[in-house]
Amino acid sequence: MIYQPTITDPSAGRAGKLNIGVFFGSRSPEHDISIITSQMVIEALSKIDKYKVIPVYIDKEGKWLISEKLASIEFFRKSDFEKNLEKIDDFLLDIDGSKGFLKFYPKKKGIFSGAEPIIIDVAFPALHGSYGEDGTIQGLFEMLSVPYVGCGVLASALAMDKIISREILEKRGFLIVQNIWFGKDEFNKDKEKILREIEQKIPYPLFVKPNRLGSSIGVSKVNNRKELEFAIEVVFQFDEKVIVEETVQNLMEVNCAVIGNDELIVSLPEQPLYKQTFQTFEEKYLTKGGTIKKGTKRNIIPAPLPKEKLEEIQDLSKKAYRVLGCSGISRVDFLVNMNLMKIYVNELNTLPGTLHFHLWEASGISKQELVDKLIIYALERFNKNKNLIYAFGSDLLKQS
Repeated sequence: MIYQPTITDPSAGRAGKLNIGVFFGSRSPEHDISIITSQMVIEALSKIDKYKVIPVYIDKEGKWLISEKLASIEFFRKSDFEKNLEKIDDFLLDIDGSKGFLKFYPKKKGIFSGAEPIIIDVAFPALHGSYGEDGTIQGLFEMLSVPYVGCGVLASALAMDKIISREILEKRGFLIVQNIWFGKDEFNKDKEKILREIEQKIPYPLFVKPNRLGSSIGVSKVNNRKELEFAIEVVFQFDEKVIVEETVQNLMEVNCAVIGNDELIVSLPEQPLYKQTFQTFEEKYLTKGGTIKKGTKRNIIPAPLPKEKLEEIQDLSKKAYRVLGCSGISRVDFLVNMNLMKIYVNELNTLPGTLHFHLWEASGISKQELVDKLIIYALERFNKNKNLIYAFGSDLLKQS
């Protein structure tokens, strides 16, 4: 069912349609994945009559560009697209004028030029990684009292940090694989001590990964000291902290997505398939049958597990979603030891690449239904929170 705006929406009746700003790009190693996700979101939203879609592209330098040209994947597929971006106006966000909605003016003309502003009623982040999935842009939307799709500031920040989110989940009873983490300064100060500690606690082969990146960027499986050192140096090009973890034997990876605020909907669990020893960036997105390229299926939905294990994974997904305070949408990734039937939580993704449209479609929810539901959840949360008291008067200053 497609949702209809009500008088409790921030701009219902003001312009007949809700202006949905789809934010994508940004200063992140996952920049290009964000572009692809955004185009899938824009395509789905454009088929829903009650919404007007406004693409907001944040380039690698942090400029904010707005243009209908940015609503086409073909624009970004051209080899000279970055040069073509120079022909598109970058915009200024009017902080003073943005209260309950976002107001943008072309930078060339300025806020006080009298130019017609671009208004956004609901923000739809299609951002991955740093400066988008980590709570930063969510904080901006919160400061300006703007409804936005997806998790809030805290949940986004927690899920982005694998070290902290795993510690929280482990304390709440979830199984977490054995791991060691350390920072760049610590490693440079006493490299040999850390390498010895790793080899004493975790047998080869083992995995090396960044603390705050997704899409398998910077992830390596290593078999010896030389490969371990190299993998750590690679991670430090992207992140200040490294996680080294054990390899789960007889492994099946399983993903499960969740949407909702108070009442949750959980997807079917899926098993991603891959040729290498783990799902690389290329296999996740570029191989035929991946989440972007069509072709031979590279995932099995539902995952080939006993019914009770599928239900357990769905229950664990909802529990992890609630423990980290998620809302809107997230995907929970699991590692399953098929011999022992142990289920480990690997991580949560608060803005999964491509929103995992394929998994929701297999679970009975179309692309249009999914993006519509996510906007509903954004407005529900906005309306629920807007009645909270955030400031009040006092005599404190008079008495100080």
